[in-house]
Amino acid sequence: MSKTKSKEEICQALAENLMAYIDLIAGEQKQEVQGPVLYSTDDLANLLGISRYTARQWVCQGKFGEPIHAGRFLRVSQEALDNYLDENTGPTKKRETKPRRPRAVMTPLGPAERI
Repeated sequence: MSKTKSKEEICQALAENLMAYIDLIAGEQKQEVQGPVLYSTDDLANLLGISRYTARQWVCQGKFGEPIHAGRFLRVSQEALDNYLDENTGPTKKRETKPRRPRAVMTPLGPAERI
């Protein structure tokens, strides 16, 4: 005996399977990323408000510590970025300035002093 399903039963089963698949995909996207957070030079440029070229130079100069090589790309860890920000931010130091020379004051000549 073969039991045939009605269109409603087929649609209901399809909808249940589709919802289960959507829940599965959404669950995969909600998982937290494990491991250290790594920033590219483009990310650093956006975070620090500098050009991409400057960010690349700073990474190569070691301003953020030893860069992490991911293939041919350079990455900087969150810890290295935090250390850089701790060392290079805060109140600015006021520079000592030289005393200024007094400016020459021009006084208008009176009628007797005019030629």
